[in-house]
Amino acid sequence: MSIEKAHAADVQVTGSLLALVQVIRNAAVLYQSETVMAHLLELPKPSDYFVRCKDLFYKTYADQVMKVGLALDDATFTAIVHGRLPAEVVDAKFGDLETNWLFNPGRRENWRKRER
Repeated sequence: MSIEKAHAADVQVTGSLLALVQVIRNAAVLYQSETVMAHLLELPKPSDYFVRCKDLFYKTYADQVMKVGLALDDATFTAIVHGRLPAEVVDAKFGDLETNWLFNPGRRENWRKRER
């Protein structure tokens, strides 16, 4: 039985989409950690982490962002970097992602289970 999208901006979650989200989120954590370490070690402050993450999203991974069905816009970027990523999504098997999960950067809860 086919399940229709509940909202026009819903994107079916795939392993590729989740991997891309995790790469960008992990980079944000790394960039923030670099700033803290530079401060503690009295080294020059690195570039702003948020700007560096935007470069990843809009330049480095722009093609991949569009290939997985996401929009290349600020709402999507903000949902990826600052939104909550539920453990259920991270721990799901790739096949279960496609069957059970949707991503929508415009909703308060960006990740949600499909309604059955």
